[in-house]
Amino acid sequence: MSLYISPNGSDDINTLGTFENPFQTISYALSRISNETKITCLEGVYEMSNTEINIDGLSIEGQANKNVVFDGTRNIDELKDTGATWETVNTTFVSNDGLSTTNGTIYRLKIQNNVDIWQLFQDRNEIINARYPSAQWSDESVYDQSNNWGHGYYDSNTSGGSIPYSNGEMLDYPTTNTNLYQFVKKIQESVNSSFDLSGSMANLNVGSYKTFTRKISAMTLDDINNLIQFTYPSADLWKEKHHYYYLENKLEFLNSTNEWYFDKDNSYLYVRLNNDAHPNNTIIRSKVQTYALNLTNHNITVSNISFFGNTFTGNKNNLNINQCNFLYPNCYARSIEKVNYDNTDDSYDSTTMIKSGTNCRIYQCVFKYTDGIALEMWGGSNTLEDCYFSYIDKTVANLSSVMTSVRLNGSNNIVKNNTFYKTGASSTLNSGDEAIIEYNNLSNSGYLQSDGAMIHVMVNQQTNVKIRFNWCFDSIKYGIRFDGEGAGHTGYIHHNIVWNCEGAIMVKGGELDNGVTVGGHFIYNNTVFDSYEQGKNDIIALNEQSDNLINYGTVVMNNLGERIYGHRSNTTAIANYMYDANNYMPTQMEDVIQSFTDRDFRPLTTENNIINMGDTTTTASENYLSGLSTYNSDTSLHFNPGTGDDKLTSDIGAMNATNSVWKAGITWNTQNLYGSDLDTYITNEKLNMFTNQKVIYMKDVQLESCCIQ
Repeated sequence: MSLYISPNGSDDINTLGTFENPFQTISYALSRISNETKITCLEGVYEMSNTEINIDGLSIEGQANKNVVFDGTRNIDELKDTGATWETVNTTFVSNDGLSTTNGTIYRLKIQNNVDIWQLFQDRNEIINARYPSAQWSDESVYDQSNNWGHGYYDSNTSGGSIPYSNGEMLDYPTTNTNLYQFVKKIQESVNSSFDLSGSMANLNVGSYKTFTRKISAMTLDDINNLIQFTYPSADLWKEKHHYYYLENKLEFLNSTNEWYFDKDNSYLYVRLNNDAHPNNTIIRSKVQTYALNLTNHNITVSNISFFGNTFTGNKNNLNINQCNFLYPNCYARSIEKVNYDNTDDSYDSTTMIKSGTNCRIYQCVFKYTDGIALEMWGGSNTLEDCYFSYIDKTVANLSSVMTSVRLNGSNNIVKNNTFYKTGASSTLNSGDEAIIEYNNLSNSGYLQSDGAMIHVMVNQQTNVKIRFNWCFDSIKYGIRFDGEGAGHTGYIHHNIVWNCEGAIMVKGGELDNGVTVGGHFIYNNTVFDSYEQGKNDIIALNEQSDNLINYGTVVMNNLGERIYGHRSNTTAIANYMYDANNYMPTQMEDVIQSFTDRDFRPLTTENNIINMGDTTTTASENYLSGLSTYNSDTSLHFNPGTGDDKLTSDIGAMNATNSVWKAGITWNTQNLYGSDLDTYITNEKLNMFTNQKVIYMKDVQLESCCIQ
């Protein structure tokens, strides 16, 4: 049985909660539940505060085939001060390189004192918090670190000499597009003579695969050498190369259209809209909450609901989130000098999160446009299946563990048939211990940090992990990577197809312990190519790491790859303490497969070096490795692919010539679209929440304070 709610319903004792006579809010429906197991949300847009769902076994369900939206934003007219109107402010804009100025107009509005602004929208598209250098989602410049982030020291070849500053300092290195010294000097000359960077929030990629948000404490101008340096509280991890940054929280950074700035001390909102439009001629909305739902009991299901500007959190077992859509679900709160909205912790966690829940499942959901990690699932034995992620994280700061777009913690998680497209963090997917990672489609990743991989597996996670039947492609990062110094062992990487990455597959493991291997990894039946265009080999079974020999007992067999070696880039043969057999290296992969254009990676039936040339048994590998002095007799460490999903197959590579073509990624990509074409299709089909639909807004809902205390 179900109770019903509608934006046009009534929370009244005389209301029945039926389809014909619905309540208005979930919270009121919860108070009227007797033996019902479901709350059905009828078509419309619901503006509600964070609602706790604490009834075991309850379902929160959107009306079938209707548009149901939980909206975490409010019209700016609801948040403005009494009697306030948009005021015109004439100002001077300074270009990012500091070479030119332009006179123009921005607008400001007095906001209620109990309201904070930390994300803003025009016609349901995000307006970017004013930053130096400027960048936007719309042209993907948020992912252009070369041109739309400030530059610090890069390396001795590029920047010359050793790094001239230390942790807690940043010296700007001008580029063609950016020059912080000239930018600041021009502001002081033309706009505000007392302008100083002190008090700005700096997003600092100074830890290679880690980025930190820090408040600038001081600025120093060197007018003799035309240089500028600023200081900040030191970062937890600081590397001596590859430094980038961008700055926020100064009105003077508002120098481009589609930007805003919030003066939190005086409660004024400043905007410069697209085409310099007047705010009265458009709809501006502000984020007012992080979460719409807080799931605090077991066996709760949420389905067929779209979330705009908010999301859900939960901490119990057997939670199921099905066919939900999340547009701008989470955002940092740097405009009010906080990393998170709801706490002061330095680790970002105001995101879609299941914490300490097991046997939970997120299925056929869409996540697009996040500032911060898209999803975390903690607890173990959780499933992420058939979901689509795109444009994930434009800042990548203060994340947990290694910087990751999606993270599952605990053990025995399943991650399958998901598609990941356009992500900023160094690591796209981190799935926990002994995970099964299969049939995922990952591309265009790692734009905003150094190091990393699309499928990233740390040392303790490598034991018995199964990475199989995935497509990884078109990335400046590794496709699949076993990380560490060599302590990992017994991870399975097989039947994956990886191309045009900075190294397709790279494995570290199999170090020696008292002269005996801790166990190798098992790399087999993969199809990998086009890594060398980025200077790396396709399969990298490292012979050596940090001057130590590693990968003793590793098996590399039945792989089809242009370059399969024991070094990251050189043609160094795989060491003889690994088993390296039945691999084939064509000069050009496209010449030996059916059709790269059609994504048919099956080998041509005329390729005698591939067809039936794979070894389908472990006899030869076991005989070879057992004859080595470094052999470990512990059978739990031995190669055991079995006869099921992990079995060896007869043709070299990931697909057999006579078998059906298999695809990776979401199963509902029925038109076989990829990249931007698929993203456009999903945006139109799943995220079209407010256009071409009948939109019914909840009426007369009292707005709670959205000020951070």
